[in-house]
Amino acid sequence: MIRNKELTTLGKDLGEFLTHLKLQRLSGTRSYGRGVEYHAQGRVGRITQRKGSISATVSGTHPYRVRIWIDEDSSGIDYSCTCPVGSDGDFCKHLVAAGLAWMERREKSPDRETLGSDLETWLQGLDKKKLIKIILDHAAKDDDFSDHLELRATLRNNANGLDMKKIKKLLHNAITIRGYVDYHNAYDYSCRVEHAIQYLDQLLGEGHAAQVAELAEYAISRMEASLERVDDSDGYMGGFSRDLMDIHHRACLASRPDPKKLAQKLFIRELLSQWDFFSGAAVTYADVLGPEGLAEYKRQTLDAWAELPELHPGGRVRDFDGKRFRMTHMMEALARQEGDVDLLLSIKQRDLSHAGAFLDIARINYDAGRTDEAISWAERGLAAFPDYRSHDTADFLAGLYHDRGDHDRAMDVIWRSLEQSTDIRRYRALKDIAGKLGRWPLWRTKALEHIRGRILEEKAKHRGRGAAYRPDHSLLVDIFLQDKDFAAAWSEAKEGGCRSELWLKLAAARAKDHPDDALTVYRNHLDRILTHADKRIYQEAVKVLGKIRKIMLGSGDEQAFKDYLGRIRTANKRRRSFLVMLEGIGS
Repeated sequence: MIRNKELTTLGKDLGEFLTHLKLQRLSGTRSYGRGVEYHAQGRVGRITQRKGSISATVSGTHPYRVRIWIDEDSSGIDYSCTCPVGSDGDFCKHLVAAGLAWMERREKSPDRETLGSDLETWLQGLDKKKLIKIILDHAAKDDDFSDHLELRATLRNNANGLDMKKIKKLLHNAITIRGYVDYHNAYDYSCRVEHAIQYLDQLLGEGHAAQVAELAEYAISRMEASLERVDDSDGYMGGFSRDLMDIHHRACLASRPDPKKLAQKLFIRELLSQWDFFSGAAVTYADVLGPEGLAEYKRQTLDAWAELPELHPGGRVRDFDGKRFRMTHMMEALARQEGDVDLLLSIKQRDLSHAGAFLDIARINYDAGRTDEAISWAERGLAAFPDYRSHDTADFLAGLYHDRGDHDRAMDVIWRSLEQSTDIRRYRALKDIAGKLGRWPLWRTKALEHIRGRILEEKAKHRGRGAAYRPDHSLLVDIFLQDKDFAAAWSEAKEGGCRSELWLKLAAARAKDHPDDALTVYRNHLDRILTHADKRIYQEAVKVLGKIRKIMLGSGDEQAFKDYLGRIRTANKRRRSFLVMLEGIGS
């Protein structure tokens, strides 16, 4: 499903934009016909309407969630559907069915802002026994709904204390995944989890802090076991771990468990969590642990840390070690919490297997006012990793050299990093240091000569291997664009080619004084991207056409643009969604 920005056009009426003709144009003959069938078959579930937006579930191969809303930018409508066709950006049959169902209900009740008031009125008129029967009948057919009701009932019937065993069973049913939750069912699963978390929050509000702490820990355990079994591509589950952790922290704050026992529990959970639950526990729970608990947490952490081996440059490359990563994070949190710079440095020095460690140590020393130590560690980092992995270290060291007046060494460090990796970032770093010294013109000439030499070497190396392997002049084009030497940038692009995004930057830079050059670039780009078909490509194509229109109208070629747009429409006549997006461009 395509995730879109929140609706901002609350004052507009969707009915002004969503019509039968619009549905036909967006979907095309086949999808529109199938959508009509789906609507007639009653496949559209309850429609939720807010000003400018409708959403519903449509039954197809799977239940699919659809949404249609007013788009602020295009002054039209935008849409999403979780089906495969909708995920590609096309207006599918499920969207058609939902649109038709909404229009039909709107025609019957044009003044209602939200749908479902008839249902509400009917339910309010039922006597209590009939209403209970309807609810129980539905609960008998829907386990999730039944569990939700059980949770609510338990919340109300706790005068004699909480039935912890029963509540844990209900939490288990809500959170535990049996098998796998695929993309299409992730939303419904997230709703179950959300209800369970809301239930715990309510229990906490009613004063059951100690029990909620235990229940939250149980829920977290169930979530850790379940998260790897759900396709959460849309991020429905993202905030639930934080919500559970917040509830657990507040429950501990209210119930004040034994600080040493809590510290031991937090240490084990943080160390073993595969999903970063309880990460940073020493900081988060400091107000609960107090001095006694923090001392116990520190003791546990230091004992475990002492068992980890030291790592050195050039040693055997290790796979990612999750336990070591978490232990390091825990130790660093303790050191920062206590403001212990020496402890933090000793933690960093335990793992020198990567270039970033030397830079981290150098920066910590520098921040502590230990400039000589910072320079020493940065120099050690460059010596241990004399390649592209130490570019950040080179920049940092060059800055330190410059600050203390050792300008030649600063330039030497940056130049060697440019030789290691000839790219735009290294060029800018050289420009920054040389510019501060007033030496940039000389070093710029030297850098450009070096870059041209590298390009020639790469061309010789790849000669005869085809266009796919041919090095281009992207770096030189990028340099000249950043230097605002647009003529030189254009010349390099024409001579040796460049990346697509650089061609577009060139077109924008030359549109005013060299409109024909810009038009050529935009047209070529449009031809290239329209070999693909999805909603994002169509949106980009519309933007490019807008730029072409501006240039051609500025040159007095309005009819030429209309002819060109007509050719685009003809060439893409089967792309219904694209044709709808093109409406209004020629006006």
